[in-house]
Amino acid sequence: MHYHNFATKMEETHIFHPLFTWNTKALRRRFAAWLCLLYFRLLQLTTKTSYQNLAYWHQATAMSPTGNFILPTWHGHLVAGVHAHRHKNLVMLIGPSFLGDVIAKTVAKLGYLSVRGSSAHGGKDALHEYYRLSQQGASLAVTVEGSRGPRYSVKKGAIVGAHKLGIPLLPMITLTTRARVLNTWDRFCLPLPFSKNWVFYGRPYFVQGELDEASLAKEQQGLQAALKELETKAKQHVLSLYPKAALSLEKLA
Repeated sequence: MHYHNFATKMEETHIFHPLFTWNTKALRRRFAAWLCLLYFRLLQLTTKTSYQNLAYWHQATAMSPTGNFILPTWHGHLVAGVHAHRHKNLVMLIGPSFLGDVIAKTVAKLGYLSVRGSSAHGGKDALHEYYRLSQQGASLAVTVEGSRGPRYSVKKGAIVGAHKLGIPLLPMITLTTRARVLNTWDRFCLPLPFSKNWVFYGRPYFVQGELDEASLAKEQQGLQAALKELETKAKQHVLSLYPKAALSLEKLA
């Protein structure tokens, strides 16, 4: 019997129906999400995370009228940030791509809420849902350069969101002693198992006053400066404790 006839017979009898209805893309998505989740579980079992300036997290919660905030960080620090904030009632805005599907499936297992959309596909609806979840008390995790950069260029999203919702910004930087740093625009950092990780929080603050073009640009520059200053201090702290981490930190430069 030819394969085509055999497959047809199996579908007719419904014996292996799920096997024959799985398409290649769905299988790749599931397998990739499984690998990503396995990676995060390995980090959870083998790495230690130290939280610096944790009082700022509590301060941001206390000063917010709804008890939540926006957590801005660099795109290259995304993985360590996701690992460090599991089950913290955080929302992530994730693009509607194949990679976005994988990320959404993975972070859901780590206790994150996610909203699907981008500036090119369903952005307005996605932002509306993003803000709705915030008003229910969820904090928003934001990579300030967006999905395409350039690196260290703060887009307006975090600023406009904090202003519109009336909640504070809590700058955040992550560092690790051992990492694989990819040769991408954002120097994407993948913490390695058995590494030591740090999370550094900056002083929380509100976006005050009206936002016109000039004041928005000023706020973007202010957030960029706050993140860069926090990253410089974080590197100095880590190197004072772990001089051998210099190579990993140098790759991030």
